[in-house]
Amino acid sequence: MRADDIQPPRAQSRRSRHSRAAAAAVFAAIGVLCAAPEAAFADELAPGVEYSQLRTDAPQDIYVAEIDITRDDIAIRATEPGDAGMTTSRFASEYDCEIAVNGDFYDTSLRPIGLAVGGGRSWPGTTDSPRHGVVVTTPEGRVDIRHPTDVTRPAPGEIRDAVGGTPLLVWDGEPIRRADCGAFCARHPRTAVGVSEDGDRLLLVVVDGRSEASKGATLIELAAIMARLGAHRALGLDGGGSSTMYVKSQGGVVNRPSGGFERPAANHLGVCRGERGHADG
Repeated sequence: MRADDIQPPRAQSRRSRHSRAAAAAVFAAIGVLCAAPEAAFADELAPGVEYSQLRTDAPQDIYVAEIDITRDDIAIRATEPGDAGMTTSRFASEYDCEIAVNGDFYDTSLRPIGLAVGGGRSWPGTTDSPRHGVVVTTPEGRVDIRHPTDVTRPAPGEIRDAVGGTPLLVWDGEPIRRADCGAFCARHPRTAVGVSEDGDRLLLVVVDGRSEASKGATLIELAAIMARLGAHRALGLDGGGSSTMYVKSQGGVVNRPSGGFERPAANHLGVCRGERGHADG
């Protein structure tokens, strides 16, 4: 589904009005004027799951999923070993996810660059390093983003799922402003993950880019977006042509992947139905 096909809800709920106010804060954070109110879509898709589409005058199309991860009927899952190369929509279908995004950067053999764990099993040949952060879920269903300097060496049973990423965008509520890092810092399609200070909310964000319709986000802009959306900690995932968000209730992929098609990815992060911290079956 193209973003242009998404229509505003017929009636604004209190949550929708709140999300529009949050959108205005995001627009201010990245230094552009707020688009017309009808350009934003916000809705509660299911108990504990909110989805918003924001548009700036840059122009930028921003897709935001906010999840209450304290709910017992929501499980945050990552791709298991052996499932590399799925598109985000196929991952969502196979893992029964309501929402999913692409995961870590990967090499030519579709092996994630950072630590990868799915269903309690580590991917062979993947490790954490001081160059990467990692988002992890525990067997109890808690979600955390770990600092690159806190190298994770998972003990048996410690981590259920893990997806590596870079760079660190937000730490202790403060967006990280980087010195010039060349083309990587420029405006590109982006995917990011964040968690709230109390650890109760997960944020998944995609920004379209490399088109006249949406220019993408710099790393400074992306960090500001995540902080303004309430992330206490946030981490960049693979971007560029890999950036994809799938929302089941919206008919599938909601953004416009910059290559014109949905790219296979090494791993993914999904909001799935099932017992918190556990997979069905």
